[in-house]
Amino acid sequence: MRLVIGAILAGCSAVSTVIGLASFASGAPRQVIANLDWTPFKDQRLGHAFAYPAKVFKTEAGDPTEPLKSKTAKRSGQVFRSKDGKAYLQTAAFANVDRVAISAYKTMVESTYKGGKIEYERLAPTYFVVSGVRGKDTFYERVFFTCGGRVISAWSMTYPNAEGALYDRIVE
Repeated sequence: MRLVIGAILAGCSAVSTVIGLASFASGAPRQVIANLDWTPFKDQRLGHAFAYPAKVFKTEAGDPTEPLKSKTAKRSGQVFRSKDGKAYLQTAAFANVDRVAISAYKTMVESTYKGGKIEYERLAPTYFVVSGVRGKDTFYERVFFTCGGRVISAWSMTYPNAEGALYDRIVE
């Protein structure tokens, strides 16, 4: 039961990275998380692949990488919305055509959460995490620089603070 994201782009072998797993130590019974119907999803354009909890999220029209279309055709993304419409999950993979440094990209991502309070952040050599609260919602974003920095793979989830008992366990 792991959320896994992968990317296959020109010159880059398949890369799979664990992007989340429910934390069972925090009190949720393992069966609650296991029964979320983890379903594989693979974007046929680039091989961008992951598993998501289908009992919670359904696919929705839209590609979060659309703003990048003038820069690269090597991009892929998917939006998922919770069945009650209150939470969403986005995934994306795209070529880092401008060779943006991971620290600069992290700064840009943080700016998208203007008005929010970042409560956790981590910057590692090949990935970073930004998480916090904005209004009545919790946000969590994890970004990976793969294939020697030539590919950026990311996922983000936003959900109501009041529903953290479920969504925090999906993110962890």
